[in-house]
Amino acid sequence: MKWSIEELESILDIELSESEFIATITLQTLPENVTAIPYNLMLEFLEKKKITTGIDENKVLDFCQSPSLFLMSKVEIATGVEPENGVDGYIEWVALQKVKSNSLVENESGRVDFYSLNQIANIKKGELIAQKYPSSKGKPGITITGKSIPAINGKEAILKPGKNTLLNEEKNKLYAAIDGQVSITDKDKINVFPVYEVQGDLDFSIGNIDFVGTVVVRGNVPDGFKIHANGDINIYGNVEGAELVADGSIFIQRGIIGHNKSYIKAKKNFKTSFILDGDVHVHDTIEVSQSIMHSYVTAGNKIVCKGSKGMIVGGKLQAGKKVEAITIGNELATATTIEVGINPELRIELDAIQKERKELIDSLDKVTKALKILDKLMKTTGLPPEKKSMQLNLVNQQIFIDKRLKEIKERESEIEFEMKDLSNASIETIGKMYPGLKLVIGQDVKFIKTMYQHMKFIIEDGEITAKLLR
Repeated sequence: MKWSIEELESILDIELSESEFIATITLQTLPENVTAIPYNLMLEFLEKKKITTGIDENKVLDFCQSPSLFLMSKVEIATGVEPENGVDGYIEWVALQKVKSNSLVENESGRVDFYSLNQIANIKKGELIAQKYPSSKGKPGITITGKSIPAINGKEAILKPGKNTLLNEEKNKLYAAIDGQVSITDKDKINVFPVYEVQGDLDFSIGNIDFVGTVVVRGNVPDGFKIHANGDINIYGNVEGAELVADGSIFIQRGIIGHNKSYIKAKKNFKTSFILDGDVHVHDTIEVSQSIMHSYVTAGNKIVCKGSKGMIVGGKLQAGKKVEAITIGNELATATTIEVGINPELRIELDAIQKERKELIDSLDKVTKALKILDKLMKTTGLPPEKKSMQLNLVNQQIFIDKRLKEIKERESEIEFEMKDLSNASIETIGKMYPGLKLVIGQDVKFIKTMYQHMKFIIEDGEITAKLLR
């Protein structure tokens, strides 16, 4: 049989989908003694029908080689190319990736730390906050008849710099201009704020706070919570058995009810109304307006308790230079210790190295005795290899201990030299000072057994002396 386009048209039915995306072919009849259809002629036939794209050549070839197998069956012989939409641009929040999720995490003992559910997005000056990645353009599709199918381009992400942030020249990276907290405000502006503020009480919805700037809590800080700040900490309510640690100063408008489990530490100054059963350590000055009761309080410079009450009762207070109050002690002779003249940190260091010195001397004594025994053995019978190794080890210990004892002695001398300058050291009371007190100035100690009033205690002629305040 001699094939022609007209002959193919008489036996084939072509259908195109409405969108011209799919083409099917149906063999309606097949002339007798025909076993194949010319492949090239079939391609010409399809082109005449404007089917030029997405032709499945293998399927067309199968159809042409064995048409009888496909008689009265719809065969999909061409498919268009779907458009590929572009990918939206996006922003990678580098700073927020450092913050742990709010999921409940158990510690090693299997207990959940409810105080640390949330973490602040802290960031340092010059640190990358976010990076923008570009969108991509879409790739158009095409119908089986060669018509283009438009694609949708990806949407561009937008970095909106807010306060204290900087964009790079390419405008795809945003950096922090200061230390602070990353915060996204209205209209998706990205800011870095130097202050982290809690509008009410600190609770489990907020959790512990660890912030690179200043922390402000407008309410109370209950038992168990922790606030660490590289700046100041300002609390406008009470602080109970909580932990506050600041590289700057700490201010508590009301006071501390420590329950003997609070811990307060500031590298600068501290100010509050009262301290009860507290543990407060400050590098410079402590100011309390009402009372310090049954607390352990240390200040590198001075402790001042003056106000409508200005009362110190119970506990232990240590100041590098001065302790001032209206009243110290009470009529019940409650045990109270006041120490001045030595920076409390130096007192702690001195106690530690003196304890270490005692332990080292004990160890040196044992090492010396062991070496004497080995030396005697070596002169009589000689030392086996394991004893020689022991001897070498003991000699090394002896050298180390001697070196460390020398270092301790030098440091003790430095601290003692600082302790000798007591010219500015004093304990002062504008009102009454009751019996039951232990006063320490430098290394001198005086127990108060009678009541004093309007008095100042200083070192004079090598001993603690009471002087009337002028």
